[in-house]
Amino acid sequence: MCGVAGLWLATADPNIGRYAKQMSDTLAHRGPDGEGVWIEPRGRVALAHRRLAIVDLTPTGLQPMTSDCGRFTATYNGELYNTAELRRELESLGHRFRGASDTEVLVNAISAWGVAKACLKLNGIFAFAVWNEARRELSLARDRAGVKPLFYSSGDDRLSFASEIRALSILPEFDRSLDGDAVRSLITNNHIQSPNTIYRSVRAVAPGSIVSFLAPGAPLFSRYWDVAQAVAEAAPSRQAHRSVDETLDELEQLLDSSVRRQLVSDVPIGAFLSGGVDSSLITALMQKNSSKRVKTFSIGFDEPGLDEAPFAKAVAAHLGTEHRELYVEARTVFETVPLMTGVLDQPLSDVSSIPMYLLSKMASQDVTVCLSGDGGDELFFGYKRYLEAMRVRRALARAPAAFLKALATSLAVFGGDRIRDQGFLRPGRGGRAAWHAARLIHYGAKELNDIYLHFVTAQLGPRLIELNTPVENRLWQTNKSVITDFPELLMLHDFTGYLPDEVLVKLDRTTMAASLEGRVPFLDERVIDFAWRVPASLKLREGLGKWCVRRVLSRFVPAALIDRPKAGFSPPIGKWLRGPLKDWAESLLNDAAIKSTGLLNLESTKAVWRAHSDGKVDASSQLWSMLSLQSWVRANNVA
Repeated sequence: MCGVAGLWLATADPNIGRYAKQMSDTLAHRGPDGEGVWIEPRGRVALAHRRLAIVDLTPTGLQPMTSDCGRFTATYNGELYNTAELRRELESLGHRFRGASDTEVLVNAISAWGVAKACLKLNGIFAFAVWNEARRELSLARDRAGVKPLFYSSGDDRLSFASEIRALSILPEFDRSLDGDAVRSLITNNHIQSPNTIYRSVRAVAPGSIVSFLAPGAPLFSRYWDVAQAVAEAAPSRQAHRSVDETLDELEQLLDSSVRRQLVSDVPIGAFLSGGVDSSLITALMQKNSSKRVKTFSIGFDEPGLDEAPFAKAVAAHLGTEHRELYVEARTVFETVPLMTGVLDQPLSDVSSIPMYLLSKMASQDVTVCLSGDGGDELFFGYKRYLEAMRVRRALARAPAAFLKALATSLAVFGGDRIRDQGFLRPGRGGRAAWHAARLIHYGAKELNDIYLHFVTAQLGPRLIELNTPVENRLWQTNKSVITDFPELLMLHDFTGYLPDEVLVKLDRTTMAASLEGRVPFLDERVIDFAWRVPASLKLREGLGKWCVRRVLSRFVPAALIDRPKAGFSPPIGKWLRGPLKDWAESLLNDAAIKSTGLLNLESTKAVWRAHSDGKVDASSQLWSMLSLQSWVRANNVA
């Protein structure tokens, strides 16, 4: 895993190599094991690289790297798991190799098949830039799920790209204007919806996409893989008659193969183990395929209901792993909070990024690679909100219209949070579903997407932004045109939004900040394709999401160690914002701080902060979005 950066200037500049070196220096945490800069003969293009050596630790793995034909030069971040198969195929076509790195396989695959066809053949996680000398074309590409990041900024006179935005922001004449849509997305969704970034001048390469340039300011967009289309094409086979056991066997075989491939490494490797379903299954398959005890890592809090460390420890003991756990004191979290602005690169409202960063720092003392269970929830119906959304859909269809309208009216009169928090309509799932259904009517919901967005957005979000317009969910608008099955639509919404823009951002930035490579076996392309072919009835059964994953896990771990309510991975931030973190929050949400950025509506923000501080509501999620934004703006001295 590495960091990449580069430039293409309209006219030659003798400083281009120095600029590229400065960009790569900001990414040293992503690659402390080596660095390199390549400049094309005319002095207009420079590619830079920071190396975290995982496979082939010799100099033959150094980047940027040129193909054996001399036509293509690439700088690449990621890991390919089918290197051996591709290498044999390329050798049969006459390509010759100097070393054993996957970079050499990648650049020669591009030489043999072109960028798009090569990407389709790659099994792994990647983001790369490749210069085609013959066509004078620069192409940027990213893996299917968006595990590895890649950003670019283009204009008539220059193009720049990098693994993190910080590398772009150091260049002369960088435009620091903030993107209003990105700010609204952060407050509304807790993350910035790509391809937007916090800066108006920077865009993210979309997962499964290629952005090519024949001139610095002329991007050409293409997709080599479209998940929405893949889901639509999987629909017919989803209904095919297969036994439950056959489905479970295939799922186990695919995950086992994915884990075996991802165990390939010339450096120590371990696993993040929360004690939940996904991480426990990945760890079980690792231990099954390892001749040594797998190193596992977990984190805990001294807070009732939030500490999963004992469950992780029990699973580790059953599997026989070499387990380490880190119990985080509140003081450690408080000291880490100000650091997260630098760790995350751009604002992200995910409190669990704090323990994830601390866990990564601990793991990096023993290993250089860690496998994670991320991706299982989005592929196998793992989130509670999916169940809630389906119940609300049924309530909207079945509950008497007069009752729901009356309840909606009461929301307008008394306030939704007051009705909910004082205990009305709380007995059982039916009451909660009716409350949510009425709230949707109150907010003018009309379509299926409104049901789900109700659960994943902050309803007050758009009103807290000075630019008072709602955020547009472009991904949903695209997906709903090809997917009609509601459960699949829910998961696809997260797979194309929440997963790459929040979950995987958190994983990449926190692990890379600790110079640690994070791998995700659930996001193997074969597992992804299989997951969309599994009927919803095998993902949701007996009131449980991820039913088929749980059944496979039961072959390795007793159900008694797994069957429990999910505790979560986040510290009790709502409580801490009223206590030890209150002064820090006040410094970012006082009148002067809000007026200085001009991004938040003063009165609305103060009202939410007061209500939370007084213990009337738990607005920690919404507040954390605002605090993340304000903290980032202050640290980067922009507005």
